[in-house]
Amino acid sequence: MKQLATQIGQVHNQNIEYQKKTDSHLHHLDTQIGQICTSLSNIESQVTGKLPSQPLPNPNKQVNAVTINRKATKGQPLTPINEHEFAINLSGEMQENRIPLLDAIKAVPKYSKLFNEYFTNSKINESHQVCLTPILLPPPKCEDPGSFSIPCRIGEHIFLQCMLDLGSAVNIMPASFYDECKMGPLKTSNGVLTMADGSNVNTIGLLDNVLIQIRHMFFLVDFVVLDTKHESEILLGRPFLKTARALIDVANEYVILESNGERMQLNIFEEHNFNIEANATDYATYCLAQVGEANLEILLDQMASTLGRKDGTTPGKALTVGQQVLDKGAKLMQSLKPINQISQHVNTFALYSHDMSRQIETHHFVSRINQDFCQCAVYDSDLPSARLIGIEYIISDKIFESLPPDEQKLWHSHIYAIKTGLWINPKVPGMIQNPELQTLAKTYGKFWCTWQVDRGDKLPLGVPSLMMSPQSESTVSTELVKKRDERYQITTQNLISSRADITPSENLISYADHWKQSGKGFAIDVHEAKMKTTAIFP
Repeated sequence: MKQLATQIGQVHNQNIEYQKKTDSHLHHLDTQIGQICTSLSNIESQVTGKLPSQPLPNPNKQVNAVTINRKATKGQPLTPINEHEFAINLSGEMQENRIPLLDAIKAVPKYSKLFNEYFTNSKINESHQVCLTPILLPPPKCEDPGSFSIPCRIGEHIFLQCMLDLGSAVNIMPASFYDECKMGPLKTSNGVLTMADGSNVNTIGLLDNVLIQIRHMFFLVDFVVLDTKHESEILLGRPFLKTARALIDVANEYVILESNGERMQLNIFEEHNFNIEANATDYATYCLAQVGEANLEILLDQMASTLGRKDGTTPGKALTVGQQVLDKGAKLMQSLKPINQISQHVNTFALYSHDMSRQIETHHFVSRINQDFCQCAVYDSDLPSARLIGIEYIISDKIFESLPPDEQKLWHSHIYAIKTGLWINPKVPGMIQNPELQTLAKTYGKFWCTWQVDRGDKLPLGVPSLMMSPQSESTVSTELVKKRDERYQITTQNLISSRADITPSENLISYADHWKQSGKGFAIDVHEAKMKTTAIFP
C-alpha cells in the first residue's frame, strides 16, 4: 500500500509538470498567432492605404527620446507652443505628404471635422493654402412665417391684408364686397371651388377688368366672386402674380412687383399704413392720369373735335367723353405693334369680280412682312371715321409663280393700275414713289371686300366678295378719278407720263386676272352643310 501511494504521488506530480509545459506552449502559440495577425494587418494597411487596426510595438520596448517639430528632447525644458507657427508647420508637412496624410484624415470623420474647424477659424497666412474637404451642414430649420399679404385699393375701398396665394389658380373676391361696391354685371359661372380647408364654395360669377391700386401702381385683375357671407379679404392668385411679375423672397420678407418696367418692393409680413392719393379710382381716370400734363391739351383738342361725332351711316350712339378718355389713355399706354408696322397708304380703285359695273375707291394701309409679302387693311376713306371694308394680300411674282393654277385665278395684277396713275401714294413725291412702284408693278394681290358700302350697307352684311384691279379691258368711272384728283390735288395724266419707264414682270402669268380670258368672275354662295358635332382635340 505504501508503495502504491508513492507511485500515485509521482504520477500526480508528472501530470502537474506536463500541464505547466502545455500551458507554456499554448502561450507561445497565442503570441505567435497575434504577431502573424498584426503583420497581416500591417501588410493590408500598406496595400489599401487604411490605418492599421492595432498599434505597432516599439522594437526597443522603451522610449529613449521624443523628437517634435520644436527640436526638443526628453530632459530638456519645453517652450510654449505658438499656434500660428504650429499651423504653418503642419500645413507644410501636409503639403509634403499630401496624399497619405489627407487620406488618413478623411478616413477619420472626427479628425476631418477638427482640422476643418481649426483652419476655418484660425488666421493663417494667405500664402499657405490648406486643402481640406469642407463639412457641408444643412441650413437651420425655420418656422412657418405666415401668409403673404400686401395692401391694395379697389375704388374707395382699402384692403390692408390682401393675401398672395401661389396655390390659387384664380383671384377671389367675396360676394359681400361685390354687393357693397356694385361693381357691374357678372359673367355667368356655375363652378365650385375647393378651399384650403377642404370645403367647397359655389361661385356666383366672374368679374372682369377690375382696376386695383398697390401704392402708385395699377393692375387689371379678373376676379371669381364666391357665394359666401364671411367677411374675408380678397385673394390674389397666380394670374395676378404673373401679371405683376411678382418675385417673393420669404427669407428677407419682401415681394417685388413690376409694372411698365418699374419695380416696387413691399414687406409681406408687417402691418401696412395705407396712404394713397384718391385720384385714380377707375380705369378711365387712370388712363387720363397717365397722359400727363404735356399731352393733356392735345388730348382735349382731339376729344372736342370728335365729341358726339357719328359717321352718319353706322348704327350706334355717339362716343362719350368717358369712352374717349379710356380709348386715348389706352392708346398711349399700349404698344399696338401690329398697327405701328403700317408704313404706306395706297389709294386706288377696285371692281367687284362678279359685277364690273360696281366700282369703289379704296384706301390700303400697307404693312410689309418681308420683301415678297405685304398685308393691307382696306378702308373706304382716309378719315378718322373710315370703315374697314376688307383686306388685301400682296405677293411678288416669284411667290405667285409657285401657286397652283386654281389659286392663281383668284389674284389680280397691279401693273395696269400703276402705269395709268390709278394707284398712288398720297402726298409722297414722285421721285420717291417711282422706285417703290417699279417693285409693286411686278406684284399680285388678292382682295376680299367684307363691307359693301357702295350699295348702302350700314353694317358688314352678307358674304365677302372677291375684288379685282382695273385692267385695259375695263374702264374706271371718270367721275371717281376726277374727285380723287381734286382731293389730293394731282393730275392723273401727269402721273402716266412720269411712270412711262415702269416695266411689267417678264413672265406675266396668264392665270392672273382670270376674268380677262374667261369673261367670268367669282362669287361666293353660302349653303347649309351638316355640322360635325364631335371633333378630335389635339
